[in-house]
Amino acid sequence: MCHNIVYHRVIAVVMVMILGAVSAATVTYAAGGANGEALHKAHCQDCHASRFKDASSIYTRPERQVKSVDQLRARVEFCSQQVNAQWFDDEVNAVTTWLNHQFYKF
Repeated sequence: MCHNIVYHRVIAVVMVMILGAVSAATVTYAAGGANGEALHKAHCQDCHASRFKDASSIYTRPERQVKSVDQLRARVEFCSQQVNAQWFDDEVNAVTTWLNHQFYKF
């Protein structure tokens, strides 16, 4: 009986930890996602539209080159330098988060 109570308490603690982590991830996306979308529209969309009919097709094409979230962040940082966006790390992270949530799903 005593082992059963301990087991249920451990399960309850683990569930609370998991729910907390999911909630934190959702809040992080909500905070960065909107800003990432706005930054993308202001600095990235025109360049991508000049190369593709649909600016977002660069992210959905079968031969896309980005294969991980680290590569995605590196690409966002590279592209921001190419358009002289002068982003801080939190802005690069916001765009990376938004792109990952919208298109990549890493």
